Amino acid sequence: MWRALDPQPLLVIAGEGAGRAALQRRIDAEELPVRLLGRREDVPALLAAADVAVLSSRWEARSLLAQEALHAGVPLVATAVGGCRSWWGRRRSWCRTGSRRPWRAR
Repeated sequence: MWRALDPQPLLVIAGEGAGRAALQRRIDAEELPVRLLGRREDVPALLAAADVAVLSSRWEARSLLAQEALHAGVPLVATAVGGCRSWWGRRRSWCRTGSRRPWRAR
């Protein structure tokens, strides 16, 4: 679906993890528009260039990424885990719950 879009979206992933090598092999094999940046210290600059931030954690107490994205005014898509639900308030963000139904902040 993304390949048909013009311009084609680019997914940029910052951070490290045990599955990085396997993920990079899949990106290369499928020629996906994805860039793995590794560990970064310039998160505010990355967020400034982003159209949306995604937090896909299965568990998260208080996500620094979520706080930084909301502070920067970047729309945030996140799982409804940990402290995420308490942040929504009037923010222009939404959350996807475990029931697979989107939950939009008021």
